[in-house]
Amino acid sequence: MKLLDRNIILGYIAAFGSAISYGIVTLVAQKIVSDYFPPVVASAFSIIIGMVILGVLFFKDIFKDIQVITLRAFLWAIVAGISGAWGVTFWFIALNNGPIVIVAPISATFPLVSLSLTYVFLKKVERLTFRVVVGSLFVVLGVVIIASINN
Repeated sequence: MKLLDRNIILGYIAAFGSAISYGIVTLVAQKIVSDYFPPVVASAFSIIIGMVILGVLFFKDIFKDIQVITLRAFLWAIVAGISGAWGVTFWFIALNNGPIVIVAPISATFPLVSLSLTYVFLKKVERLTFRVVVGSLFVVLGVVIIASINN
């Protein structure tokens, strides 16, 4: 098996792992904001705990990579961190104020934002195909159906 094939397979496995993890954390987060903490506090704890876990897991890599990071890469990392922090915070707020059966599908439409930004900023790196666009539209249609059935 080629290295590229292994990387693609690893990417797919990681994507499914991400889906499972987000599915579990959605239920846990709903419980947290319902019974224990306000959403902003829950968001802060979630981010801090995640940062500590990642720091422990990738401690040696952080110091190795930070020595060669460019300013441009560091700025992109800052943008990613800010976006991720706001995403988590909005998500906890949404779970605190809306039913999980509506919040989860709506938040799962984030690939539409990713695809739109990919089209604008990464035309030379990623290619959007007709299948990807149609599949994304089906995701939105699914969210509309779920939201309309539950209201």
